[in-house]
Amino acid sequence: MISYKILETSGALESTYARFIAKQTVDINTIVDDIVRSTTLTRADILAALAALADSMAFHLKNGNRVHLNELGYFAPSIEGEIATDKKGRKTLKKGYVRTIKFQPERKLKGELLNVDFRQVVATHEKSKQIDDASLRQALRELSKGGRNFTTKALSAKLEMSISSAYRLIQRLMSDDVIIRVPSFQHEKLYTLK
Repeated sequence: MISYKILETSGALESTYARFIAKQTVDINTIVDDIVRSTTLTRADILAALAALADSMAFHLKNGNRVHLNELGYFAPSIEGEIATDKKGRKTLKKGYVRTIKFQPERKLKGELLNVDFRQVVATHEKSKQIDDASLRQALRELSKGGRNFTTKALSAKLEMSISSAYRLIQRLMSDDVIIRVPSFQHEKLYTLK
């Protein structure tokens, strides 16, 4: 059963939508234990194979390849950076970096989720909190204090708003040149005051 809640935003980007709510995050140990129970492989074999798989995928993704794992799906890098014009007037990527790794599941895997039950965890609509400019400036100063970077999740928690509202706010702040994205090798995007 998949749990969800209904969120409603207001302001310029007003919308109502359902958001997936995870019951828990299943870690590698749980997955390995599931595989051990259903195969003759040992725990060490599975962990070694998964570590080698991650290394091999990183190698192939770094070399500009898309990775296809049968039964799972396709993995490909999603890139970002500054677009510049070279001396010949052609557009080129300047300061490029891998933003994230996109995943496209196999049809069979997606098909496994066709007949799933849904359960609403919040009975009423929740409105994302609207924030005034003074509170926003104060929150950004606190999050960036001492040259620190912050994540969408940190901004969401600081302003007590949904992650999706915080993401939209970050997009607006970036387009208004208030904050910038900091290149990072971490899973989450990092931002700081400009």
